[in-house]
Amino acid sequence: LVTSPSIAPAFAPLTRAASVPFSAVSLLITPPAYTGDRVRTEQDPRRVTVRAGSQLVLTVRTGAARLAVTRTERTDTLRPASDGTVSLRWRADRDDALVLVALDSLGAVADQRVIGLSVTPDAAPRVRITAPGSDLLVPDGNRRVALTVRAEDDLAVASLRVRFTKVRGNGEQFAFDEGEVPLTVTRRSPTDWEAAGELRLDTLQLEAGDVVVY
Repeated sequence: LVTSPSIAPAFAPLTRAASVPFSAVSLLITPPAYTGDRVRTEQDPRRVTVRAGSQLVLTVRTGAARLAVTRTERTDTLRPASDGTVSLRWRADRDDALVLVALDSLGAVADQRVIGLSVTPDAAPRVRITAPGSDLLVPDGNRRVALTVRAEDDLAVASLRVRFTKVRGNGEQFAFDEGEVPLTVTRRSPTDWEAAGELRLDTLQLEAGDVVVY
């Protein structure tokens, strides 16, 4: 704490620091189930990195009368249980700093600690249509278009589909028909899939001016 003569009276002196320090601080981290990451506990952490959506349980053992835990959005002031422990649970969704302040029975600051919290977001999947890889203008619909698709994710790919929409009409009069392209999927790894299929234009009864978006 940085104080000046004008604000010093707002803070009680550290009168009982020797008798009520933090004896143990732990953070139980339960990642989202879909990640497959293991549950872990960090003991006396100074900085922790967790996956977005993780459930966190902070447990502090202290001889203080009360414990204030400050985060970006709120401050919780808690009283220890009979065994001297305080627990706080929340969901990690942003970077934060946890400020732990132990207070004695007179409200004096007895001990304090700061824990940095870095939250890693789940990256969106990356999908590329590698063939044909560009818009096509064809003279008629009596043909098939070979497709190759690559999908990657930082954790794992769960499913891969190619859907299409046939658009017919002009002005304010449009009709839409939807479908799905059958695929043969090659799983290069849990995080990298490739698929091949055919967009069968010859089954869509296309007319001049129709558009197929896939």
